[in-house]
Amino acid sequence: MAIGFGNQRAVQRYAAFVGAMDMLGEAFRTVDRVIDRVDDSVGEGGYTLPTQDELRALRTTAFDALDALRAKGKKHEADLVSRPWAV
Repeated sequence: MAIGFGNQRAVQRYAAFVGAMDMLGEAFRTVDRVIDRVDDSVGEGGYTLPTQDELRALRTTAFDALDALRAKGKKHEADLVSRPWAV
């Protein structure tokens, strides 16, 4: 089955989109390690620092948004690989 240039380009862009989401998921694993190193007892100079629990909640919110984007991308995959993307 021959894929036209427009479709081939859309397939490549969709693959890049999925790859970017995968890389972001990997970055969240790094964020988990950083959050684990946060010391809740340190707070000098009058600054208010987020606690580990607050950081985990923010990470969870961001990861849930990524999952929602991934689900939408999968739901519309056929459309995304069949039409040209606007740049």
